[in-house]
Amino acid sequence: MVLIYVKSGEPAVVSSSIIEGRTHNIRALRREKEFLARRINSRLTPKEREELYMKWDVPLEGKQRKLQFVNKLWTDPYDSRHVQESAEIVAKLVGFCESGNISKEMFELNFAMPSDKKWNNVWDNIYNLLHL
Repeated sequence: MVLIYVKSGEPAVVSSSIIEGRTHNIRALRREKEFLARRINSRLTPKEREELYMKWDVPLEGKQRKLQFVNKLWTDPYDSRHVQESAEIVAKLVGFCESGNISKEMFELNFAMPSDKKWNNVWDNIYNLLHL
């Protein structure tokens, strides 16, 4: 157990596993952002980079421009336009899309019934539960 102080100044006890889990998540997010930043030079042309830096208010002559840019992605989850633009940029950096069109395979779902007899029994049980 770890004793921390919240904003009100009152002590609170927090499990060390929760803190370790958050630390792990923060490290994983940092590594993901660093990965995206490294991909910027190889996936975007210099003109595309410059346009994105200007659009996302990243100084063209600033230090660590790529990391500054990546840190601005996904910062406003309530703005659908921002989310859409962030998704398109990440898809391009990761390689999910070619020439600006996101791959259909990314979003397709397969609703075909499984052919395995075990799965057929599972589906029969689900069907029976739904139609009681």
